[in-house]
Order: sequence, then structure tokens, then C-alpha cells
Amino acid sequence: MVYKTLKTVAYETHHDFKAVANEYDRRFHSYGTFKTGLFPYLSAQAILSGDQRELFVVPLREIAISSERIRYNSDELIALLAQMPSTARGLYIQKQMINEILANNQLAGLKNSPNEVEIAIKALDTNSYREIRFAAMAKMYQAIIDHDYQRIESPIDIRKIYDQLLHGLIKHEQLPDGAFFRSRTSVIKHSDDEIGYQLPGDQEDLERRIGQWLKFISNKNIPFLLKGLLAHGCFENLHPFYDGNGQTGRYILSLYLARKLDIVSGLNVSQMIAKSPDSYNKAAIAFSDAENFAEGSSFVADLLEMIEERQRTVIENLTGKLKKLTDLNQKIQTLYPVNSSGYFVLNLLAQSALFSASQTSGLLDRDILKHAQNGHQSKRAVNFAIKALVSSKQIVTIKKNPGQHLINIL
Repeated sequence: MVYKTLKTVAYETHHDFKAVANEYDRRFHSYGTFKTGLFPYLSAQAILSGDQRELFVVPLREIAISSERIRYNSDELIALLAQMPSTARGLYIQKQMINEILANNQLAGLKNSPNEVEIAIKALDTNSYREIRFAAMAKMYQAIIDHDYQRIESPIDIRKIYDQLLHGLIKHEQLPDGAFFRSRTSVIKHSDDEIGYQLPGDQEDLERRIGQWLKFISNKNIPFLLKGLLAHGCFENLHPFYDGNGQTGRYILSLYLARKLDIVSGLNVSQMIAKSPDSYNKAAIAFSDAENFAEGSSFVADLLEMIEERQRTVIENLTGKLKKLTDLNQKIQTLYPVNSSGYFVLNLLAQSALFSASQTSGLLDRDILKHAQNGHQSKRAVNFAIKALVSSKQIVTIKKNPGQHLINIL
């Protein structure tokens, strides 16, 4: 039997208050129901009020099964990453980061291009990186890749993430004006053409609710996927800032999934939502709907399904790329011995072509020379091999300063 939201139950019973109240009591007081200690704003006639209903989740069969499959998928992703040559793995993870930043900003309505994000990433090694658009955000995502997981234990930590992630991207008049968060009313919209819900402007009440949120995320008695998704839904619901809530909430969920599952699942949160924005918006609206009485079961089930589907897409794509790399290396071996400089250069350029975010973000000649020492190749031999491969048209020059080449035997 399909599990129905309480709003659907009300519709099917022609808004029989007693029937809906009985169903709510049965779910809320059921043995095994997870109660969160969170009290989200609930919408009624375009007003999000501080209705005192505790957020809860019924441990549905589909939630348990989907959670298990997500863990299996995560193990498979970890295994696939382990199979990859280190160069390919680094390029692939950077590609995921670039695409995640692009998707996160796209969902926020910010225009950005792959080239702009690539420039931001390259600027991270400079002292002036904060002057480059999106570089501060890139640094935050790079911290996830480096397993530098930020602790979130106080309002200060949330505000610090917000300030660092969105440096230079929020208009001055939209910056928070309270001690940590907004102090005035705000409007939350799930799409550009939707009528927004007005949020209360009680700074003290908002900070109290954030305190409940912080207590919840440290609760070790709730399964981690339920906790992460409920925390995400509640953060978006509380909307603690005037602008940048979505970007901040998605980043925090990325941080959480990267730590609890794997780096690739963590770097696909915004990409997942960007692929199914209508499904996500529908789930988010239902989360805050007063007629659902603060039940988060459907929200969790819907997002678990989205995560699982995204993982399968990534696994299929990555498996295909690894198969192509194996086939291409076999082809290269028919041309050059494995220990030769020709094979060394072509092998690295094959990895670059298959796993880079774009041609321009692939390996430069100087990157190949840096790998030469670890590959037991002399820089002189590698330079000679690059010239010979250009001459034989097995690689083509795409940039001269700095030097960059593209494999031409795919």
C-alpha cells in the first residue's frame, strides 16, 4: 500500500478532522517513530507560522530499503575510486567539484561558467584568491575533498560557513543584520514563479530554533541518513538568512554526506537537485505544509530516492569511463611498450581526456613533467616523446603557453 501524506488523507476523507487527527496520532505515537525535537515553520495561507508541531518520521519500509541501497552504492563508488589511477581520480573529483559549484549557483540563480569556476580553483594557491569570484566557495568545497570537515556545533559555526562560502556573492543589503542570522521577516520561494511564504522576523525565536537544530544534528540515536536529510529540510525551512540559504544548506548536506558516505555522493547534492528540481521543490513544499502536521516521512523518502538515483547514474558513468580507459590503454600498448615515454605520455593524456571537466582543465605539459619522476621517466625523454607524438599526430596541440596537448587516438 502506498504511504500517503496527511494532506492526502485529509483530501480523501473530505477533510474529516477526526479521521485526520486519528491518523496523525497513530503515526506520531507509533512505536518506532523518530521524534526530532525540531519545530519547523508550517505554512497556512502563504504565512509560515511558529506552529508548535514536532517534526517526526515514521520508519517506513521504503526508507530502510533505500538507505541500505545508498550505503551499498557508496561502497561501490569507493571501490571504483580505488581502482582509478591517482591522476584520473584527482581529475575526476575536481570535475565533480566544478560541476557541483556550477549546479549550486545555478539553483541560486547566479550565472557562472565552467571556465569561471576553473579560474577560481586555480587561484586558490594565491594570496589574493578571495578577490576572484567563486574562489572562496571553491576553497570551501576543496576542504571537503581534503577531508577538512568543519564542525557545526554553534551558531558561530553556521555563520562562519555562510560568510566563507558566499564571500562577495551576497548584496550588502541582503547580509544578515542580527547577531548571527536575520532579524526581520523574509520570504521563502521554491521557484521563481511561485508565491512566497512570509517568514516570522523574531530573532530570538529563530536562534532558539537553530539551537534545537544544533542539538538534533548531534543526536546519535537517529540513523544518519534520516538525520542529515531532516536537518537539511529544517535548515531550508528556517531560512536563517535573507539570501544564500539554499547554497549554504546544500553545502552543509554535501559536507555531511561526504563525511558519512563518500566524497562523490557528497559532491553530487546540488547536481542531484538540479536534475530533478520539480521533485525537490514538491518535497520541500510538503515539508512545510501545515496540513502534513510536521511529518517528514515523505520528504526523507523522496530525497533518499533522489540520492539513490543520482548514485546509480554516477556509477554507470564512471564504470563506462573506466572501461574506456582500459580499452584505450590496450590500444596504446599496441603502439608503445608500457615502460616507454610514449606510453607514459599517452596514458596520462588518456586519463585527462576521459576524466577532466573540460579540455582546458586537463593536464598541462608541465603537469605531465611533474608526474615523470614518479613514473620513473626522465623529463628529457618525456619532452622528446611529446614532440614525437605531435609529429606523428597521435596528440594535438591545443595551447602553446603553457603547453597543453590532447590525445588523438581515442
